[in-house]
Amino acid sequence: MQESEPAFVRRMKVDVLAALVTPENASTILREFTRYVKDDNKSFVAHAIQAIVRVANALPSIADRCLRGLMALVATSSDVVVAEAVIAIRQLLQQHPHHDSLIVRLVYRLQSTTSPAARSAIVWVLGEFQGKPRVAAMAPDALRQLAKGFAGEATEVKMQIVNLAAKTALTQPDVKAVQLLLKYVLELARYDSDYDLRDRARLLRHLMLGSSEIEALAADAAEEVGAVIAVGAGTAAGVAGFVDTTPLADSSSAASDAGFAPSGAAS
Repeated sequence: MQESEPAFVRRMKVDVLAALVTPENASTILREFTRYVKDDNKSFVAHAIQAIVRVANALPSIADRCLRGLMALVATSSDVVVAEAVIAIRQLLQQHPHHDSLIVRLVYRLQSTTSPAARSAIVWVLGEFQGKPRVAAMAPDALRQLAKGFAGEATEVKMQIVNLAAKTALTQPDVKAVQLLLKYVLELARYDSDYDLRDRARLLRHLMLGSSEIEALAADAAEEVGAVIAVGAGTAAGVAGFVDTTPLADSSSAASDAGFAPSGAAS
């Protein structure tokens, strides 16, 4: 593929490669796609990453390899690549939800991820897979940290934080800190400038809180949750576990040809 070619021609070639993928040529095509994600054209990069998703959907047998390669892209310095890779991972996890360790590694990246699209996708993943014990252990402290910075987040991230608070409160109803965080996040969303977010918060308040709790919410939510935000929430394993002490397996070879190599082939 030549960089001098028109954008629509390059995108068409990517589509043709994705349509021609077979188990025999998958490694070669994925290595070719890895070259494309280094391109300066942001829309072309996004198109190449979405082509990787199509390859994974066409050949479920190599979906694990595609997820490993996409996870390597999350460690790159390009916000565009990171955002598209995280969104692609979210799409694939909906089809292949058994990757517990990859989900945990993705949540670890939340603190260092700045793209609103990527952050909202990671928060969605955290809320969606709380049926997994390792993810559920991380959720309360992740929610605490997100609540601290709620006002500075983009609207799409705020929406997912509200959803995360609701899901965590439903899956961990006996954890008082989580219930306080739910009230606190809903109170913050209640006064947000985005009317969709305000409506979502109002709906969740009436669905999840009793009338007496709603009346007392404004008076005591901020005061009670202060200690939770300052000290931490959830289990000790969750609080300690949200700090990533394990290096990403593919971080040293991010966006390299080895990123989409079969298991055992990548160094």
